[in-house]
Amino acid sequence: MSIPKIIFIDTSVFDEQSYNFSSSSMSAFFDAAKGRNLSLLMPDPTEREIRRHIEERSNSALKALEDAKRRAPFLSKWKEWPIKKGDFYIKWELNKIASAELKSFLDCFDVIKLDYQGINIKEIMNWYDQGRAPFGPGKKRKEFPDALALACILKFADSKQCQVAIVSKDEDHKNACSHYTQLLFFPSLAALTESFLSEETRIESLKTMIKEKDTVIAKAIEDGFPELSFYPEEEPGGDVEDVTVDDVEFSDLRVVAIGDYEVTIVFIACINYSAFVSYSYREYGAKIKKKGTIYDWVEIGGTAKLTLNKSWQDIVEISRLEFENDDVCVTREPDVCYDEYDDYRDEY
Repeated sequence: MSIPKIIFIDTSVFDEQSYNFSSSSMSAFFDAAKGRNLSLLMPDPTEREIRRHIEERSNSALKALEDAKRRAPFLSKWKEWPIKKGDFYIKWELNKIASAELKSFLDCFDVIKLDYQGINIKEIMNWYDQGRAPFGPGKKRKEFPDALALACILKFADSKQCQVAIVSKDEDHKNACSHYTQLLFFPSLAALTESFLSEETRIESLKTMIKEKDTVIAKAIEDGFPELSFYPEEEPGGDVEDVTVDDVEFSDLRVVAIGDYEVTIVFIACINYSAFVSYSYREYGAKIKKKGTIYDWVEIGGTAKLTLNKSWQDIVEISRLEFENDDVCVTREPDVCYDEYDDYRDEY
């Protein structure tokens, strides 16, 4: 298969990576892309969306600092406490750091910026009237930024008579690509990375073997998952203990690098687990306490390095396992709940 040398990476991919350009998926992608002289398309609506999301994440980070100070006022006495510099300065500094990371990423490619010149607005409105991807029911009726970005890419592909690899987590992009032969859809950077390696004669047999032996990888995930940080969604300051994995199911598993009897894979797994959750909070003068064992699930991505035997037919060990996220939000609330009325209201 011939892999296009012109690619488009949707905002959803950057969002999934939390704009961490040194993540394992990004690193594997960079390694596979070296020497391929790739061009990256950057439509104006996509660039605007990326920068807007960076600003939103910076604002969220600042809010997290403010929340931390409210929960632990002594932090303000820490001489390195950044919030002393002022909200505006912190926001500017966070944006500067994130923008610099983005620039370093873009510098790895021949970036081709696309404007709106020559865009067929009537065609976009036809997509809208027909509810055709990227438009759809509900909130998807307002997907004009994605539609404009798609129109920019199509205009470029038609003018250059070339194919473009579209990398996106958004199913609507996949549906949109199905209408055009010049657009090839990839659901993740890992999928594109694997395609770069498609000329490797071992890759198909490796994929078959790894899927047959995925219980070995699942066991490593089962052992490593409880070591992550967990927090209750309802009360992030609460406690989550005794995390136990009940089941691991893979929704995606890709080979992204092949070494000397080593294979690096990127996976997405659905993990069903149980945990003991406890926390308390104030409400209408009452101290509300919740605690108990919950059963929850989470979809999580990660990277694993597998050491293989000399015949390349078995996994000897998992030499390294990394999860994309260090924190896990527990969405289920404990069943046990009771109130303790006290003199809390007398304090005011």
